[in-house]
Amino acid sequence: MLVSTTAGIVTLAGSQAQAHDPGPAPTAAAPAAPVFLAADLRGRNEVPAADPDGRAVAVVRIQGNQVAFALAWRGIAAPTASHIHLGAAGMNGAVKVAFFGGALPANVNAVTGSVTVADQTVIDAIVANPAGYYANIHTSEFPGGAVRGQLRMLKDPVDLQRFVTMGSLVSVMSGDQEVAGGDADGHGVGFVRANNGRVDFGLSWSGIAAPSAGHIHVGAVGVNGAVVVPFFAAPGGLPASINGIAGTVTGVAPELIRAINHNPRGYYTNLHNAEFPGGAIRGQLFRLRSDFDNDDDALSVD
Repeated sequence: MLVSTTAGIVTLAGSQAQAHDPGPAPTAAAPAAPVFLAADLRGRNEVPAADPDGRAVAVVRIQGNQVAFALAWRGIAAPTASHIHLGAAGMNGAVKVAFFGGALPANVNAVTGSVTVADQTVIDAIVANPAGYYANIHTSEFPGGAVRGQLRMLKDPVDLQRFVTMGSLVSVMSGDQEVAGGDADGHGVGFVRANNGRVDFGLSWSGIAAPSAGHIHVGAVGVNGAVVVPFFAAPGGLPASINGIAGTVTGVAPELIRAINHNPRGYYTNLHNAEFPGGAIRGQLFRLRSDFDNDDDALSVD
């Protein structure tokens, strides 16, 4: 957005130049309020129809040239890409906004992220006519698209972080908590819900390179320990546009789940990447008074 101002006006009266005070400089216009869009994705909406078991939800926040996204899915193989395409219902069209490209770990079921769109006309066209565009998710089984849904405008804002938030165990991660020193610019938050032989997790981060792994380790503050719950592994790093993921680890021993719930501060979460293979950011788990109940059965946005 360009804001122009006039610094002053000079007039000539006879032989004297008179400078007139223009008064207070105008303030810059506030950024436009964000616009929220959503889509309910189904396999039957793809052209031709794709994964019959697949369903997903996408929420998009647009502000300026920044497009933030949140996706959650079930009943499909690991996503390999996700986009906004041009095209009304029943029509295929070109990719207009690429959310991410690159295979995700199989146990991940939600992501958040953000991309910058250089062409403002693309943004303006999507906002003006959401129904003329669709979001979809691609997989190796359905490389042309596994699930798809037309975009629609939302009346109310949506907190995209809710897609990666659950449980009552939380960690606040930073590079300075790593024993050997991690990424000084790095910060993140971890969420854990551990019960019934499974650990549901949500992770978000900023200021670090693409994570290649995330875990729960046993260990008090200042002590390194063994991995006890491997959240995910992405040897080549997650797609760079992603800044949060959620997923599930199954087959976790009941004794370990009891131990984590009984003494969460004796365990820590961390994220690793190529720059800091020993750990970029870390934080001890602790229990909140309230539970972030992220209902993964509700794959819809009103």
